[in-house]
Amino acid sequence: MVHFQSARYKGFADATIVPDIDVPEAFCTIKYHRQSWAAWGLKLSQPVLSAVAPRHKGWYFKILSEVNEHLREIGAEHSYLATQVANNAVIRSWEKLGYQFGRGEHVFRKLL
Repeated sequence: MVHFQSARYKGFADATIVPDIDVPEAFCTIKYHRQSWAAWGLKLSQPVLSAVAPRHKGWYFKILSEVNEHLREIGAEHSYLATQVANNAVIRSWEKLGYQFGRGEHVFRKLL
C-alpha cells in the first residue's frame, strides 16, 4: 500500500491509501482531525471515503488494515466511520478489525 498527500484538494482528505499496483482500482481517504485533538481530548481520525472495484473482493479489509497502521503511526488512538446501517459488508469488515458498532439511525422521507 502507498500513502499519498494531496495539496490540490486541501481540506477534503489528509491522506489516501491505495494498493501499490499500476491500476489500483481501490482507495481509502483519511481525515486526521489533528487540529481538534486537544479540544476533543481525544486523538480521533476518520476514514472518509473508500471504494473497491467489484473484481477485487477482499481488498477493502486489506486497505482498512493499512489505514489502521497508518493512523497508529501518526499518533491517532481512535477512529470512526459513518456508513449505512444496512451496509453489512463494511460493518463486518470493521468488526473483524476489532471495532464495535456504535449506533444506527433510520431516516424516513416522503416524496410529496
